[in-house]
Amino acid sequence: MSEEFERYMKGWTEQDHREFEKLCFFRADEIARPYTALLRAHEIESREAAEEIVKRAFENSKDRIARAYDNADAPDFVSGAQIFADAIGEACAGPGRGPALTDTLDAKNYGIGEAHFMREKGFVMESFYGGFSGLIWDSFWFFEDAFGERTSASWTTFALTEFGVEFCKWRYPERVEALRKMEGA
Repeated sequence: MSEEFERYMKGWTEQDHREFEKLCFFRADEIARPYTALLRAHEIESREAAEEIVKRAFENSKDRIARAYDNADAPDFVSGAQIFADAIGEACAGPGRGPALTDTLDAKNYGIGEAHFMREKGFVMESFYGGFSGLIWDSFWFFEDAFGERTSASWTTFALTEFGVEFCKWRYPERVEALRKMEGA
């Protein structure tokens, strides 16, 4: 398999190497089970996983959304839609996966939210449209009534495929092993 992996890297630029490595270990130091998250990164391809992200984002943001609308006249007001867009990004991001763009709409309260999560975290997104074919999957998700009645959320996610996870383990064995040990500690 290493010959196949070597073939993938032939046309990569230094930037491609940096971006792929960054995705593999994205937020690894911020989550509880980074090794498991890396191994399961490809599961974002399923609707069930995306639904779980919406549920987690809602649970993590519903109180902040309620407080935001209670203080809608405040000069530093942030809409519930923006809070939820950021919460989707936080719930989705982890080793091997991250949201590129999240859009949310709250038709009831006239709120719009947008988060360019990966770009805001320093990713150069152009790399993801080049030589990573077969290693990275990009998916688009849309949910109605995501954080209340007459709301919606949509986002694009870049995630390692199963083959991409294997490539990551081959390319960065020491870093992957460190994640495994960190999680087992």
